[in-house]
Amino acid sequence: MSLQKKMNRLPQLFVLPAACLITALCAGLFCFEAQAADQCTYYVDASASADGDGSLATPWNRLWQVDLAMSSFQAGDHICFKRGEVFGFVSPVSTMLAITSLPGTEQEPIVFEAYGDPADPLPVIDGSQSLGDAWIPVPGKANIYSRVRQKQFILPSSLMYYNGTPRPPITTLQFSSLAVPIEKNNILIQKDGVYTTLLVTSASPADKTVSGITRYEMLPDKDVYVRKLVNGVETTSPSIGKPTLKTSGALEGLAEPGHWYWEADQSDPSTGNIFLYTEFDPNSNPVPFSFEGDGIRIVSSQHVVVRDIRVERVSRNGIVLYNSTNIKLEGNTVFGCGLAGVQMWNASDSIIQNNSLDANATGIEMYTEPVSGNKTINNTIQQNTVSNCRGACIGLSRDEESDPGDVFGNLIIGNTITNANTMSYDGAGIYTFFAGANTFQANTIRNCGSANLRSAGIMIDVGGGPMTITGNTIENNSLGGIVLSGADHIVTGNTLRNNGVPSWPSGQVGFFNATTATTPAVASHCTVTGNTIEADEAHHFMTVEAGSSSGHVINYNTYRGQSVQQFLWTTNQWLDFPTWKSTTGFDLNSNYINRSPMMTATYLLLLGN
Repeated sequence: MSLQKKMNRLPQLFVLPAACLITALCAGLFCFEAQAADQCTYYVDASASADGDGSLATPWNRLWQVDLAMSSFQAGDHICFKRGEVFGFVSPVSTMLAITSLPGTEQEPIVFEAYGDPADPLPVIDGSQSLGDAWIPVPGKANIYSRVRQKQFILPSSLMYYNGTPRPPITTLQFSSLAVPIEKNNILIQKDGVYTTLLVTSASPADKTVSGITRYEMLPDKDVYVRKLVNGVETTSPSIGKPTLKTSGALEGLAEPGHWYWEADQSDPSTGNIFLYTEFDPNSNPVPFSFEGDGIRIVSSQHVVVRDIRVERVSRNGIVLYNSTNIKLEGNTVFGCGLAGVQMWNASDSIIQNNSLDANATGIEMYTEPVSGNKTINNTIQQNTVSNCRGACIGLSRDEESDPGDVFGNLIIGNTITNANTMSYDGAGIYTFFAGANTFQANTIRNCGSANLRSAGIMIDVGGGPMTITGNTIENNSLGGIVLSGADHIVTGNTLRNNGVPSWPSGQVGFFNATTATTPAVASHCTVTGNTIEADEAHHFMTVEAGSSSGHVINYNTYRGQSVQQFLWTTNQWLDFPTWKSTTGFDLNSNYINRSPMMTATYLLLLGN
């Protein structure tokens, strides 16, 4: 590689004075650790001195230095981050590491990765910061502190990390009256169009307020209803009116340690106070907050690899793929982000594999812009561990109804998904909304939702499909196993076990009506064959809503359960297996294995449940 070409590769900031060129060349400081002609390796170490040049001997020590050098990176280059180091928040920026317009090739991708002792922890891109020791006790309010904080650091998706656990802010709603009794873990729901919901953490009848956690803003022009469990069955109240967001003096919403909210200063909306309920003094035990922005953002690039990096505690997305193709994310960890762990926005032909995504709002979000002409297609999402998401663990969606084919051809295979919908009402471990034909294969989906929060293993909501759902293991999810709206889905070779709770009439497989004002979405013409379907006496095998029973092929399945009415054929018509077959004509070649309750208990014990 010629000296001139090496010099052209460097951003202006890092061109050394002429007197240093001979020393620099001898030390190999320009094309560092060359693998082949035109390929360079650069190093980043947060503990290195501030005047590093990117060599192994004197690495860069800040992410902004990588950003400044970005335009010089070419196919085959490696940018390596030191294991065990933390690359932290410095100042308000939209992205901590912006990977922009990189031209990798299939044979020579541009790689961002870890280096150092493999036994050391992954390098960390940490988007949080402590607010310091300026907390002041609120007079007359035990355990509540406040401090000034600029608005630019606080977003609706911002999180506080209380005892290391990500906590979203508390929202408090004011009503003109509050006649309906409301308790913790009830749901406030606005159901005109797409649901907006709030998980109640406390209510103050005297103040006519309800406080809780919501992923999406409750709207002031829509009626609010209360959903709660009564004797194990969900009920919905009449409207309690339209809400007013209480943005000041909402201390009644701080009901337990870890509750917090941000209040704007009415005279200067760019500043305000953070209020926090804490069991310890936050001046001596700092509580970090997420910064405003994304962790890693890959924009307008191709053939880029990001591997073995940990991204944590940013207020938006951990890693974003935007208008990019042939990107590979592997071996990364993303923790505690305000939106998605990985967001794919107009991203195609990419591979997301062997990543650990924990405690994010969504684990992996596959999305495309309306009207842009771009698509999120032909991606492979495989062998990831996705857990403890406030909403869906893997979501495929498009905002508008006109072309659900903008998110299609994606393969979701071999992922382990647990504890979706820990704070959101209605969703799934894998959830689709106006997404086209995709394949969900050999995933394990467990323990999503709760008695109060509905979550299926896989839900094909309005505008979806046709989907191929094959070889998955789906168990102990609250709303059901696989629930389908729309037509022509194929469900084959899956194992479904004890999904659904008594709160809702849901089964291991369910067909439902998700029709909107403009899109018919009754379930029809689906094929459900070759599945192993298990349910004890508290669960159901199959549920079919009225209007969603046409054209299905349901056959060659194996059922294991008790001899009770575990099949729901349209509204309130519960059937046992022989009556199910004779009434519907389904499952004529299927097997039913009766298990006594004692056998079931022994079986579940052996499974470790």
